[in-house]
Amino acid sequence: MMNGISNYYNNYSNSVNAMNQLKLQQALNKLESKNSSSNSVSSGSSTSSLNSGSATFLRNYNSAMSDLMSSANSLRDVNSAGVNNTLTVNSSDKDVLTATKNYTLRKEESFDVSVQQLATAQQNVSDALANNGLATQDAKFSIETAKGSANINVSAVGTNGARKTNRQMLNDVAKEINRQNIGVRASVEVKDGKSTLKLTAKETGTDNTFTVSGQFAEDNGLNNVSNAAQNAQYSVTDDSGNKREFTSSSNNVSLDYGKASMTLKSVGDATVKIGVSNDTIADAVKDLVDKYNKALSVVSANEGRGSGVKNQLNQMLRGPMPEKSMELIGITKNSDGSLSLDKDKLMEKLEEDPDFTKDLISGTHGFAQGAYRAAETAFSRSANSLIGSDLKQMQEDSSADTMNLMHRFSRSGAYNLTNFYSVGLLMNMLV
Repeated sequence: MMNGISNYYNNYSNSVNAMNQLKLQQALNKLESKNSSSNSVSSGSSTSSLNSGSATFLRNYNSAMSDLMSSANSLRDVNSAGVNNTLTVNSSDKDVLTATKNYTLRKEESFDVSVQQLATAQQNVSDALANNGLATQDAKFSIETAKGSANINVSAVGTNGARKTNRQMLNDVAKEINRQNIGVRASVEVKDGKSTLKLTAKETGTDNTFTVSGQFAEDNGLNNVSNAAQNAQYSVTDDSGNKREFTSSSNNVSLDYGKASMTLKSVGDATVKIGVSNDTIADAVKDLVDKYNKALSVVSANEGRGSGVKNQLNQMLRGPMPEKSMELIGITKNSDGSLSLDKDKLMEKLEEDPDFTKDLISGTHGFAQGAYRAAETAFSRSANSLIGSDLKQMQEDSSADTMNLMHRFSRSGAYNLTNFYSVGLLMNMLV
């Protein structure tokens, strides 16, 4: 009796050990599968672990369709934060002036700006002196500015007791002026073997003039104004025809009561528009075309994975909108279904007929809305439909693995109808 009990428990122990070994091996196999695929998915499939190809495809599919939806949404009229509802400030001639917004803009406006004169800074330039000639006098003079005065005193003799060259002398004078920081910048210009001392006001406008006095300044022409300071002069005419004249000590001026800023660059005329930039729209359309082609490439390369991919491909091959409509905005469909954009043609259409062109791009039946629907449909397709063929193969592989497991278990000696506990353990594991 004791021997029977002992044998029973020995068999029981062996069975448990065999089961544990099988469980360990199964766990290791799953771990290896996860490591090779770097992904696990359970979207209605009969298995939670996908092979590497399926997992990579689903990641790429999700990424491509997310990018497509985001790009399309940025162009839709219904998106209050989209391109068509984000007002910017643009200059028709950036050589005359540039413009930027300071605050959130609420309505489209335009301003005709005429620049008659730029703000300039005063500049004094000394007489040219031979670089290697010896300085003949100490630099003693004063500079008066709106910010204060500075007394300059630089010796013509160096610390070594030797007389400085003209170039050395002017460099030392420039250093001393800049050290005192009175709103005047000093520099030495060397050309054709001669040096000149140049004094320039740090700020433009007639409020920032300066005077130079003293024997050294008079002897070397440093007291003479080479370029006089002047204020900017410009006019602004709004949409209603109201014209206003302005002067400014700076070339950086405000527009529309501070809502925008302008930097005056040269004399001339330019129009400042507060609205949606055609360049911005064209860039957004180019981005959408690129995103559409990328998404099309992903589904086209994986057509055989499932019915959902095939259906998505067929939808995208038809295009976001009729071909003739796309051609009106410079978009053509290639033989493989991909899209090409003629940006110059699009810009031309935006200039010629902005309202109609923008409607073709962003309206209810426009290009962006069609691309958005394609992405929306893509996300509505189940994982089963996207990788149905892969899942079928995986199920077949799984069934084969289960039969192999049963075979291995029977060979272990544990598969015995009289050993009900061991059989139960096996069934629990398989289920």
